Amino acid sequence: ELLAPAGDRACLQAALEAGADAVYLGLTALNARRNARNFSEAELASACELAHGMGRRVHLTLNIDLAQDELSRAARMLELASRLKVDAVLVRDPALLALKAHFPELEYHLSTQACVASSADVEAARELGARRVVLARELSLSEIAAASQVEGVETEVFALGALCFSVSGRCLLSSWVGGRSGNRGQCTSPCRVAWTLDGKPGGTPLSPHDVSLAHRVGDLRAAGVRALKIEGRMKNPSWVRSAVGLLRKAIDGAATPEELSREAQRRPATARRAVSSAFLDGLRHTLVDPPGAESEQEPEGPAADAKKPAEPPIREPAAAVLREADALAHPGPRRAPDRVRLSSDQAPIFLAKVQPPAGAIVEGLSPESLRALVQAHPAVPMVAALPGVFFEDERGQVEALATEAAKLGVRVEANSWGGWLLARRSGARMVAGPGLGLLNALAARELLRRGFEEATASVETDALKLDALVSRAPLPCSAVVFGRPALLSTRVELSSKVAGAELEDRRSVRLRARRERSLWELRPVEPFDLRAGRLPASLAHAVVDLVGSPDPVAEWEQGAERSTRFNYERTLS
Repeated sequence: ELLAPAGDRACLQAALEAGADAVYLGLTALNARRNARNFSEAELASACELAHGMGRRVHLTLNIDLAQDELSRAARMLELASRLKVDAVLVRDPALLALKAHFPELEYHLSTQACVASSADVEAARELGARRVVLARELSLSEIAAASQVEGVETEVFALGALCFSVSGRCLLSSWVGGRSGNRGQCTSPCRVAWTLDGKPGGTPLSPHDVSLAHRVGDLRAAGVRALKIEGRMKNPSWVRSAVGLLRKAIDGAATPEELSREAQRRPATARRAVSSAFLDGLRHTLVDPPGAESEQEPEGPAADAKKPAEPPIREPAAAVLREADALAHPGPRRAPDRVRLSSDQAPIFLAKVQPPAGAIVEGLSPESLRALVQAHPAVPMVAALPGVFFEDERGQVEALATEAAKLGVRVEANSWGGWLLARRSGARMVAGPGLGLLNALAARELLRRGFEEATASVETDALKLDALVSRAPLPCSAVVFGRPALLSTRVELSSKVAGAELEDRRSVRLRARRERSLWELRPVEPFDLRAGRLPASLAHAVVDLVGSPDPVAEWEQGAERSTRFNYERTLS
């Protein structure tokens, strides 16, 4: 299936005329490209009529984290999709999984925002009721093949268009910079800008090349891929027509791989970036320009749309009054953190000096290091954290850790759907971590149904959304109240210049890279800190995340500081 983007009616028409088998599009809210023009309800009806009249399919995107006050709107969108006979709905939030039983006629696809990176994730998707998964864009051909061998679930692969530097669904940079979350469809592409490296010009080291796999369609077909997808709902009709035409030739065998490769290089492109198939071949060090090279970048997202009048911001004194009136309407007492998050190398030293009342969540463990930690600190309630992203060759390690945790009676923190599946199969008790972070109570209810004992609020949350979640959730909810979250988690292999430097952009966002298994994580130099504020009274645990801390014990003991509050005192878009 050739699946094309339709950011508006003109792009829809171009895609269908050029030979797309299906189009994917969004309504004017609750989709991962909220800055595209998108479709009104009437326009969606017309789009379905046009596409279905030509024997083509329509996929509706509902692939963001949903806030509590957006649930009824999301349910109405599912009802509209059902009435118009939309062929598939792309989802990310567990709340929509909770509604699936009420819309059995709708075909569910797990969005790339759900970070499906291994066969374990695909197997989990099948158990969740998904018919298809959109695979993570970082996978090699052998990894795609392994994922595509899972029976009962189709795989879809991005074959043309822009690549994200971060693994999809694991990026917080746009949210950190200005409260506009890429996980809620508001990414401002802050990775595309120039950065300095230790104060010296570093070019655009976080801006990857575009993906182009037209010349590899035969390989993808042999791997078992069902659909090829073009990224580009922010692109114009001419670009969409050209991209669809290129993939149509590839799928139909109307050109040789060499001809397709040459055409891809000269194909009109709005971003004017180089194209690459490096991820497919496992070549993760050739995906960005060398540090210091100034690649020509075209603005994307909101910055590209200068003609749209911006809403006037509320002046800060008035905004502060509104925040206080709303966010502190039902505040709990100021409370001391009761749980800590550590890396496996930090944990032995930290726990020898500090025993947090509600225990420790530990990342990066092996079965052996978990066993040693439990034996050394039997009085500390321990939680073994599974990674938020793991690839096919890491699946056995994750299974072994979950199995050992179950033997030791240690709870397992799942941070992906694949992790949930492996933890459940091991028989371990489960909590949901930040990788499955929530903004609404219906999602929490779905996690409870899937066997979780606790949930974690999205680290992006603002005060109002956190209060709405924890006051309604049917299981205990934790929140991270201090930390340096991974703003970008990438499989791109960083050069030594980037990996060893402090990166800073024009807004004074400062990052440092940290190696975490097969990924690089870029974390802020300065932490966020909510410990000085009031938190919802029904919050189960306040977690201090010390992963990446230069001095974990000191930062645990120092108490609250008035540093950045992330999104807590502003509205998360």
